[in-house]
Amino acid sequence: MKKIAFVVDSSSGIKKNEIENVFVVDSYVNCEKNKQHQSYRDGVDINDKQLLNLFKDKSNNISTSQPPFGEILTLIEQINTQYDEIYAFPIPEKLSSSINTWKTIAMDFENLFVYDTYMIGEFLKRFIIDLKKQVDNNTFSKEKLEQEIQERKNKWCAFLIVPNVDQLVKGGRISNFKSLLIKLLNLKLIIKFNYEGLNFYDKASNLKDLMNKIENGFNESIDLKNHEIYESIIFSSTIDKSKFDNEELNNEIIKNFNLKDTVKTTIPSLIMAHIGPYYSAIYIRIK
Repeated sequence: MKKIAFVVDSSSGIKKNEIENVFVVDSYVNCEKNKQHQSYRDGVDINDKQLLNLFKDKSNNISTSQPPFGEILTLIEQINTQYDEIYAFPIPEKLSSSINTWKTIAMDFENLFVYDTYMIGEFLKRFIIDLKKQVDNNTFSKEKLEQEIQERKNKWCAFLIVPNVDQLVKGGRISNFKSLLIKLLNLKLIIKFNYEGLNFYDKASNLKDLMNKIENGFNESIDLKNHEIYESIIFSSTIDKSKFDNEELNNEIIKNFNLKDTVKTTIPSLIMAHIGPYYSAIYIRIK
């Protein structure tokens, strides 16, 4: 039986030594204040709660950086001789250019294969766990993996609800004018995430409007009205419930889509650093 390893970065939400034969390369969360710069290894030096604390100080400028070439190379060199095949799943290409670094390194290792799964966070973690089960049951193959990535990408979609766009403005992902409009009209921004990446989808003025637009989005993307739900995950976080209480929103999402056994968690710090501390998101995969 082949010895197989999987490698991810911290956009997966997987911690080091959490899953046997799954290795994690650290991305970095950076904080700059008064010309003082501090870098934290995501998931090692900083976690979700600590990042939320950094956001409380509005003078902190928070950004991220991908795993350095040397750190990726060092890890692959360390495990290369221990495994027959190594499969790497970095942050999706639509979110970062990091995958090009991985592909460059793979040119020097015949047993290293790099794939864009299009996934992040808890749903990537679940995918890795499924692959691990296949390895343990001796049913895993490179061909089966490639087929599964292609089949899955059209069966899931996620919508991110952002009521406070300050961090998106800081990162240059939304204009000051659009931000001003959203604040004046008290709108919530809706961002769609699927295999095509993160894209601004719509905006909503109230909870009913929000639910209608998200439902339409799921029907457009994965034809949800004609399929059963295989799995669902709610991601949410806030540092001040007086500014954004996401419990009501999350409960309405569960009720509206009749979700059962829904997992509640947070988006990895690497992603939160870009969208800010106020958000809710719903991920659904159909059968």
